[in-house]
Amino acid sequence: GYSRSVSLRRVASHALCARRFRKMARTAPRPDAILVSYPTIELTRAAVDLGKEIGVPVVVDIRDLWPDIFVQVLPQALQAIGKFLLLPYDRLARKALRDADAIVAITEGIRDWGLAKAGRAPGPLDRDFPFGYSRRELPPSDLRAAEAFWTEHGVSDRNWNVCFFGAIGRQTRFEAIIAAARLLRHALPQVRFILCGTGEKLAAYERMARGLPNVSFPGWVDGNQIAALMKMSKMGLTAYPSSDDFLLSIPNKPIEYMSAGLPFLSNIDGTLGALIREHGVGVLYRSSEPASLVDAIAPLIDDPDALLSMANASAALFDREFDAARVYANYSRYLQEVAAVL
Repeated sequence: GYSRSVSLRRVASHALCARRFRKMARTAPRPDAILVSYPTIELTRAAVDLGKEIGVPVVVDIRDLWPDIFVQVLPQALQAIGKFLLLPYDRLARKALRDADAIVAITEGIRDWGLAKAGRAPGPLDRDFPFGYSRRELPPSDLRAAEAFWTEHGVSDRNWNVCFFGAIGRQTRFEAIIAAARLLRHALPQVRFILCGTGEKLAAYERMARGLPNVSFPGWVDGNQIAALMKMSKMGLTAYPSSDDFLLSIPNKPIEYMSAGLPFLSNIDGTLGALIREHGVGVLYRSSEPASLVDAIAPLIDDPDALLSMANASAALFDREFDAARVYANYSRYLQEVAAVL
C-alpha cells in the first residue's frame, strides 16, 4: 500500500500487485474471459499476458488516461522532460492495449484514446459503457433523520440550494464557486452552495469562503444524507479541471445528480458539455469567469418552469442511459458475447 498518490512507494505497490497477480493467477481456475481495469498499467499488462498464455480473450476497461495525465499536471516548462521520463510507461501501455482483444471505456472519446494508443481502428467488440448508478429511495424514517441532520447544519429546502459531493483535493476547482457566492451574497441571498466532502484542499477553500453565509462545508456525509440533500437542492455542481481525462469523460457525479432528477451546473465542456446541450440536463459555466456561474443561476430562479424542464430531462436521461440495472446488464451480456466469439 501507499499513503501518498505521488510517491515511489506507489510505483512499487503497482509493480508488486502485478507480480502477485501473475503468481496467483497461474493456480486459479481457467476463466472464460478476463476483464481488467486500466489503470494500473502494470496489472493490465499482466492480465493481457496471461490471456495470451492460456488462450483466453482479454477486455481492457479504460477508466483513466495513464500515463498522459501525469504529463498534463506538470508545469508547461517541465512537460517535455516528464514525457521523456514516462516513455517506459507509455510503451508498456501501448503494448498492453495493442495486445488486448477488446477495449471498452466509460465514453466513446476515452475508448478512442485507448484505440489510438493501441494503433488500430475500432473493431466490433470495442464498446463504451457509462458509469451506472442506482437510484436511492430512502424509507421515511431514514429520510427524516437525514433531513434533521441538514436542519442542524442550517440547510433548508426554502433556500435555492446547489450541492456538491466528493473529494476536495487536487482535482477540485471551487475558486469560481466561492467568487460567485460573493457576487450573489446580497443580490440573491437565497442561493446557497453546500460543498460536501473532505480532502487536502478543504482548509484552503474554507479560508477562502470565510465570512460568506451562502457557502458551507459540512465535511464527509453518508449516503442517506446525500440523498436527502439532493431532494432539498435545485441543482448539483461539478467543479473539475479542464484536462483531457475530464473533457473526454462523463464523471460519476453528474450521473448521481441525474439519478435524483437534479439538473447540474458544469464547468467542463467536452463530452459532458455535449450531453448538456443535447439533452437539456444542466447549464455550463466558465471557471475563469465567476460571473458566468451567476448568469447560469439567476435566470432559473425567475423561471421555475425552465428548471422543472431540466429536472424532468435529467431524470429521463438517467433512466435511458445511466441506470445501473440497465448499464451492467448490457455489460454482462457483452462479456458473454466476448467469451462466445473469441
